Amino acid sequence: MEKLGPGSFETSFGEIILYLERMLSPVRFQHSLRVARMLRNVARRHRIEYVYPDQATLAGLLHDIAKEMPFEEQVRHLDWFDQRALEDLPPTCRGHEMYVHGPAGAVVASRAIGVESGYVLRAIAQHTGCYSQMDPLARWLHVADFAEPGRDATEREEIERLFFLKDLDTAELIIARWIVRHFPSMDIPVHPFYGQKIIDLSPGRAP
Repeated sequence: MEKLGPGSFETSFGEIILYLERMLSPVRFQHSLRVARMLRNVARRHRIEYVYPDQATLAGLLHDIAKEMPFEEQVRHLDWFDQRALEDLPPTCRGHEMYVHGPAGAVVASRAIGVESGYVLRAIAQHTGCYSQMDPLARWLHVADFAEPGRDATEREEIERLFFLKDLDTAELIIARWIVRHFPSMDIPVHPFYGQKIIDLSPGRAP
């Protein structure tokens, strides 16, 4: 698989990429670069509502900035700066980094990197997809996170195809079904919203 680096993006992202290379494991770093490239490409090709390609790229680069922090540190960031993000999670989900690393990452992106765009910060916070109201960029990021070429789920290629066809509803439905099917065996609690998303996005549902 092709490895990506600072030369794959505009030079304005070079310092951020070098920072991420120091902060993340090589696998997580390459994953973040691939997600950023997918978002940049789709933003240039299709134009994401209210979002410039640079914002889409930035959200992709930074979406997992807190993923490999110790869980206690993730929670500490939210205790200090965004306690409501923890309170809004169901009790069963508050103790798992799957649901905490996104909101914690938004805090780190804001305070350590200096990101000011609300679209970018909300996308980072919500990229796990378990939110009832998501900005367009958050939805694109959620799908790209699952569809990037480094993932090995059997549904990945179909989700990537839907991503570039702008069919986010079907892509998110496939992802939600995958999560409900596989998270229990991975000891990850299933957020109730994934089940609701399956109901809302299933074909034939009455408006």
